Amino acid sequence: MNKSRILFLDYMRIFAFSSVILGHKFYRDLVSVANDSNTHITIRYIAQAIYDITVGGAVGVVVFFMISGYIITYVLQSEGTKEFYLKRIFRIYPIYIFAVLTEVIVKYFNGIDIPPLSVLVPRLLLIGDFFGTPLGLAGVEWTLRIEVMFYVIMGLMKFSGVLSSGRVACTLMVITCFVLMESKVFPTASDFHHGLFSTYLPILFCGVVVFFMEKREISRFTAFLCLSIMLYSHFKILEVASPRWINTNYAIIGFCIFMVSWAMRDKFSYNYWCVLLSELTYSIYLFHDWIWIYFKKISSAITDNYAINNAIIMILLLSLCYASNKLIEKRGVKIGRLVISK
Repeated sequence: MNKSRILFLDYMRIFAFSSVILGHKFYRDLVSVANDSNTHITIRYIAQAIYDITVGGAVGVVVFFMISGYIITYVLQSEGTKEFYLKRIFRIYPIYIFAVLTEVIVKYFNGIDIPPLSVLVPRLLLIGDFFGTPLGLAGVEWTLRIEVMFYVIMGLMKFSGVLSSGRVACTLMVITCFVLMESKVFPTASDFHHGLFSTYLPILFCGVVVFFMEKREISRFTAFLCLSIMLYSHFKILEVASPRWINTNYAIIGFCIFMVSWAMRDKFSYNYWCVLLSELTYSIYLFHDWIWIYFKKISSAITDNYAINNAIIMILLLSLCYASNKLIEKRGVKIGRLVISK
């Protein structure tokens, strides 16, 4: 067991990717059960509750971003800007590039043309928001583009010394939220991810505030004010960027789930399987949405039983993600450490 491991984050990662999978792949089934008058009302209520929590995977995304804000602030307490950037590059890009190229190859053999380099290069570099590049990986790439820009921001805050003071850092982030509310949303896109960087940067900042509150660099009252402003800015920007979501409570639900978990962080115990699944989070997120249909073709050729069919898909997905994590993701991290040591 790694004594420095933050265990509550492992459980939050599993919740996050589970809710994303449910929201992406089982929402029609949940709606069907919730509206089936021949199904017992308790089961219908449960199905409706699960649907409300997992709709569109949005709650899981909020939890993911708060985890990221928290853990990135944590690692920057001991890492310099150069080390931080190098570690993020080798942590993020090797398995991401593998996932994107695998998607391109699989789609090519299923009759879909390979994207031109003008699309593929910005996509592989995760800078597509600056070039209007279409999303890959069935759309989940949008969160990674935001993550990369957040890493750049946090690295610069570390380099400038801002992160050495929780009060200064939180003040700057609050000012940034006000600027975002008064500015044109970014990125400009014709699809669903229009303005989502502006929308979700405040959620990432929430994770930063929670870390500084935990370390008592800011008071709970100050944290409450900062978090309130950040959530408010998220809601106001959402009204402009993605008005179709304004009748949902996914952001506050995800925020509360993370905060309850954080408040109970000392209650979580080490579990081998929990840690293993947590380590597969990134690969599961990269592969689950676009490869599901291809695994479904395999499982459907074996059985038409609903439960067994989906169990086969999950086994195939977890197997792929486990192999990718061991052979690519972890090796990328090791190479990054070697580069830093040299």
